[in-house]
Amino acid sequence: MAEEKIPTIEESKPLVVNGVDGVWVPKWMANDIFSDIKLVPKLEKKIEDMDSLLLLRSERIENLKIGISWAEKAEMSAYSALAASDTRAQKAESKLKVWYRHPLFLISIGVVLTVGLEVGSVAVLRSI
Repeated sequence: MAEEKIPTIEESKPLVVNGVDGVWVPKWMANDIFSDIKLVPKLEKKIEDMDSLLLLRSERIENLKIGISWAEKAEMSAYSALAASDTRAQKAESKLKVWYRHPLFLISIGVVLTVGLEVGSVAVLRSI
């Protein structure tokens, strides 16, 4: 069935029933109006559900923003800890590289002590 042009209020035929002014509409248009009116409660329920879903999504977004903020703070703390650890490692490494810990120095000390002990031993043995 081809739908007819929907008339405006000015174009519709006036109608008075029981002293109430109104307009005459074709039956197919009245059926459409009544079926649309029946949909109103379902649409209102759908709008409420969508509002609830929107609120839940907004809360989730806020929670995610808080989580991101905490993660960024944790990341900064981790970088600070890593930098401090790196500094401590560099200090420890620099302590290992001091001149008096060099193997050649320690060998030289060992040689000098050995020679000194031998000379001392020989001197003690000669004095006996």
